[in-house]
Amino acid sequence: MGESFEKKPIWFVSLTNITAGFDIEKPAVWLDANIHTTEITGTTVLLHLIYTILTGYGKAERLTHLLDTCVYYIVPRLNPDGAMMAMLEKPKYIRSGVRWYPWEEKQDGLHEENVDGDGRLLQMRILDPNGDWKISELDPRLMQKRSPVEYGSEYYRILPEGIIHDYNEFQLKIAQPPEGLDFNRNFPSEAGIKDRKFINWFREHPHEEDLLILKWVDKNAPCGSYVDWYDLKHPQLGRVELGGWNRMYTWRNPPVDFLFLEVERNTPFALMIGELLPKLSVKILEVAPLGNGDYRINLVVDNTGFLPTFTSEQGKKKKIVRPVRVELEFPEGVKLVIRKQKTEMGYLQGRSNKLDVMSLWDDEASTDNHGRVEWVINGSSGSIIKVHILSERAGSIHQYSIIP
Repeated sequence: MGESFEKKPIWFVSLTNITAGFDIEKPAVWLDANIHTTEITGTTVLLHLIYTILTGYGKAERLTHLLDTCVYYIVPRLNPDGAMMAMLEKPKYIRSGVRWYPWEEKQDGLHEENVDGDGRLLQMRILDPNGDWKISELDPRLMQKRSPVEYGSEYYRILPEGIIHDYNEFQLKIAQPPEGLDFNRNFPSEAGIKDRKFINWFREHPHEEDLLILKWVDKNAPCGSYVDWYDLKHPQLGRVELGGWNRMYTWRNPPVDFLFLEVERNTPFALMIGELLPKLSVKILEVAPLGNGDYRINLVVDNTGFLPTFTSEQGKKKKIVRPVRVELEFPEGVKLVIRKQKTEMGYLQGRSNKLDVMSLWDDEASTDNHGRVEWVINGSSGSIIKVHILSERAGSIHQYSIIP
């Protein structure tokens, strides 16, 4: 597809059966992964999807139908620079792009870095009477938030593992990474946490749920997924302790033993997206004589897919998806009498607006998935009339009829 900032190839895969139609004239699914540097599992998910589609075509009816009727555009790794940085022996975790942005100088403060060279980016904890954290009462490996009215114990400040740029020994702030360009979340449900509002849960949840997750990690994840705290002589801060979550293989990606399970869960969803796409079909195309060389062309088009031709209400609202258009093409000697050569058929609904499971009412029985256009032309018998039906989201159809 192109090259990254560091000149690494960004691979692009187009999957469809071109003998059943060109990709640009079919409904399409776009999937990309690894926008953020540490989200490397997404790449594996998309490689598994590619493998599933290619090995199943011609053998599985579902997969064969998908590639015959739509196209999958897949970019398994949109950010090869950042992914490479995250997987180095001495890794660095940034948001997305590796290019320094918006400034070309490093800000003062703490920048995340693997200080002890063990290939992990952990947390540092420092004794501080004004710290926000204390050692957990449930498990001494965990840190527990200090209550607003709590005094009289040992408290800690928790920081990312890293080095401080321009440290003055009095003030410490977390610096904004110089790689500030962002190209774009995963929840520990297996641990028994039922609340799926991920960000809200991060901000506030019972400390007992931290212990649930830690116990699950102890049982299921590789050694080192959660690291017991150990002493380190920091080159600037002196004695600190390193430990806590190795988030690359816990919070950002599943433990290795669970990788294939997570991948298998995503593939059916990606396949279903293709099955839900809007799809245009010509129901009627007929040319009928009216006399005196005039003919009526009657065109009826169906959306046979589940989603409407605009796919989402936002796409329609923001006017980034045009209505279905129809263009008439005819040879010299044929003239239009009624209607323009190019016209809009409008948006066609699918079945996504008809979701009631009771059949007592018929208010969802409208045929809003049909579109109809009529023309009157004047021409001679045997002339070929071509009809082009165009849609960005539902594909395009080209058919012809001969004046009788």
